[in-house]
Amino acid sequence: KKNSAYADNPYSKDKNNVYYDEEVIPSADVKSFILMDNNFGKDAKNAYYKNELLKEVDAPSFKKEGDFYKDKLGNKFSGITGNKV
Repeated sequence: KKNSAYADNPYSKDKNNVYYDEEVIPSADVKSFILMDNNFGKDAKNAYYKNELLKEVDAPSFKKEGDFYKDKLGNKFSGITGNKV
């Protein structure tokens, strides 16, 4: 397993890539990527559920609110399934 920046989490990163379950997330920016929980992360420009890019999400405003993750544009995702609601 890659040297994980996040203990006991499926996300990890090295100097070149961000990974989810050891698979590269191609569009993730290593320098700005932050972990939100075991299934959600974001970087300066994008938000992710597992290794999937969440399209048309405003990453700077994307945050957890209750059991959901949402942004200022009205996008809302289930914190359990990652599905848009």
